[in-house]
Amino acid sequence: MYVIQLLDIVRVKGKHEPVKIYEVIASGHISQEKKLELDEYDKAHTLYMEAEFKKAKMIFLELFAKYEKHLYNLYAQRCDQLLDSNLENFDGVFEFTSK
Repeated sequence: MYVIQLLDIVRVKGKHEPVKIYEVIASGHISQEKKLELDEYDKAHTLYMEAEFKKAKMIFLELFAKYEKHLYNLYAQRCDQLLDSNLENFDGVFEFTSK
């Protein structure tokens, strides 16, 4: 059994279908602390996917402050960018514009 974390959903230049990217966290069981971290990340990522950027950003910042994982800061920055844009029909997919 592997414990995985969804890192992102991306669409690369020239492709139409998004791809989910995962990180393998562990093979087997994880500590209670790691489980709590992943649960909080899942909560924040769900809010992000629902375009609840203010709420998601708060959780991502808390996660970054506690665990210093670049992923959490990246999502907090994305939330800021998305809050500043007049976004319609957010699908949660990050689109790469260059190769």
